[in-house]
Amino acid sequence: MHKELATFLEGAWRMSVVDVESTVRHVCRKVLSDTEVTVAQRKARAEGLKALGNIFLNAVSPENANGPKKTFRQQLDAFVATLAAQAGDADSGADGTGGEGGEGGEGGEGGGGAAGAAGAVPSDDTKFTAEELHAMPVKRLRELMRQRGLPME
Repeated sequence: MHKELATFLEGAWRMSVVDVESTVRHVCRKVLSDTEVTVAQRKARAEGLKALGNIFLNAVSPENANGPKKTFRQQLDAFVATLAAQAGDADSGADGTGGEGGEGGEGGEGGGGAAGAAGAVPSDDTKFTAEELHAMPVKRLRELMRQRGLPME
């Protein structure tokens, strides 16, 4: 169960990233092509956006500040294990790994190859691996979220 929750959260995170990137792209286009301000003001805006971008690029997750860098999936697995431990989940192991075994998102749990169908959106009960969610086009992810009644905003 922990692996499925981590996979779901990873898919939701990736959808959020796509949405944020799209919004930032749209805002930058508007802010940098605003003809109602002077060229000097647009240049100043561009410099401000560049500085803001550098701040985001230099940001480091608190979990990666000291010691070896953890992958996003490793951080998600640790987060889900923490949630399970707080809830007193019977599935979580004594070591806090969630009892699912392994540290990656790999595994044959759920329907394998479900994302490979040619454009068809699978039924509500189909389970996906992280790799399948990563390979899905955004349109298919949105349709899947709509089918499952998940908010996209």
